[in-house]
This record gives sequence, structure tokens and C-alpha cells, in this order.
Amino acid sequence: MIKYQESLSQLTTGGFEGKIAHKFTAPRVIEYVNQHPELLDQLEVIKKEFGVRCNLSRATLLYVYHIGSRYDASYTLKFLRKAVLAIGLTGDETLYFYHQCLNEYKAKQSNWTKAEFEHTLIKVWSKVADKGLKAITKKTQIKAKKDEEFIKFIAPTEQALIEMSNAI
Repeated sequence: MIKYQESLSQLTTGGFEGKIAHKFTAPRVIEYVNQHPELLDQLEVIKKEFGVRCNLSRATLLYVYHIGSRYDASYTLKFLRKAVLAIGLTGDETLYFYHQCLNEYKAKQSNWTKAEFEHTLIKVWSKVADKGLKAITKKTQIKAKKDEEFIKFIAPTEQALIEMSNAI
């Protein structure tokens, strides 16, 4: 979340000789949590909704839910339920393709890293928020590529909000 707020790539580490490591110290994290008290409530929602039923870490889910809730908490929760738990998917939606990739990872049929899944989840968020539930039409187009390294969350369009609100 701090990386996102500081407009750094999610692939950023401490940097050469720790030049940007100061952004990720414990006091900085505590300061962020104090500035965003809703984070603890959001963590409870993630625990309750997803528990141990998903292939992504709670930290990843909390990250997406926290940033997505800045736009619309209900939309974001439905988005995550579909992407991670496959609730209400029809088989030809962008989130269905993403969920298939998660299943392959769980079955050890995929060599994606967790970072690639996180990065791809943000790409999928942006595509769905822009063009609706059928934004990406093929599973092969899901994975975020290296040239898409710095993908940002975008506010859902009216079409995306309507589609998600009508979804299960």
C-alpha cells in the first residue's frame, strides 16, 4: 500500500544500498496504519469473506480491497469474490480466466510467482473497471507483461459499476 501511495512499482524492493528502504520501515508502516484506521476493519472483512478459502495471501487481498475501497467498497468486494472465489462466474468473463489461472497455481500446474498474480490482479482490476466484466476475452491475455510493470488502479466506469452491482 505504501509502494502504491508513493507511486513506486509493486516490484520495488529496498533498492541499491537501501536508497528507498526508508519508505518501508516499521515506523512508516505504523504511521500508515494510524493514518488509515479503516484498514483494521477492512482486514476483518477479508478474514470473514475469504478465510483460508483462497490462493492469494490476506495481505494481497487487503491491499486490493483497501485501494479499491477508495473508489467503491461494494464493487471491490464483489470483484474479489468473483476473481478469488469464483462466485457467480459464467465462464466467459475476465475474472473467470483469472480464477482459472489461480486454480492452476494451486494445482502446481503454473509457474507464476505470487508477485505475478498480484500484478495481474491489478491489471485485471483496471481492465474490468474500464470495460466491464468481459474486458479480456482470452485466458492468454490475462497475465501482466513486463512492459505493463506500472499498472494503476482506475476508478470503475458507470458501465462497470452497473455490471458488478447486477452480478451475484
